[in-house]
Amino acid sequence: MSLSVIAWMGWHWWPHWGLAFAAEDAPLAWWQAALLVANATAAAALACVHAAMGGRQRAVRWWTLLALGMVFAALDERFMAHEAVQDWLQFDLGWPRRWAQGVILVYALGGLALLRAVWAEGSATLRRWAIAALAAGAAAIALDLAFDTIAMQIVEEGLEALAETLLLAGLFSELGSAASPRR
Repeated sequence: MSLSVIAWMGWHWWPHWGLAFAAEDAPLAWWQAALLVANATAAAALACVHAAMGGRQRAVRWWTLLALGMVFAALDERFMAHEAVQDWLQFDLGWPRRWAQGVILVYALGGLALLRAVWAEGSATLRRWAIAALAAGAAAIALDLAFDTIAMQIVEEGLEALAETLLLAGLFSELGSAASPRR
């Protein structure tokens, strides 16, 4: 589904892909925010399932924390918060551009927290999906820090959408397993 939406964007905006993919307020950014909200919803549903089934409080806390983190990421994606912080650091405080770009590393910390939650409370299937998502996300962060061209911005945004889609697939898989445990 996600790939179909992204392919439709490319077809619809052809030959001006930069307008659909690279700009921070492009249709792809809206799609990414929607994917992040879906991830947050799936994580919150996992917290609810664990709570309803008398699961460990630690599991409920981890899934709730993941849901809140995804809501934060969705808001950041939609309202370009980390870009505003980068601009403030660079232009108002005079930090070198490379240092100001370090704000994106907050997402790397979020990835580590995700990995911790998945390893502590997730199944082996979710772990595989999460590792794939984190690899795509790490590649997107690396591209964001290393390049400043439209072409690399398009690739970076595509990797971000891939990461969000992979994690969502893993969370749906986990939710299906948690909601209907085998007896």
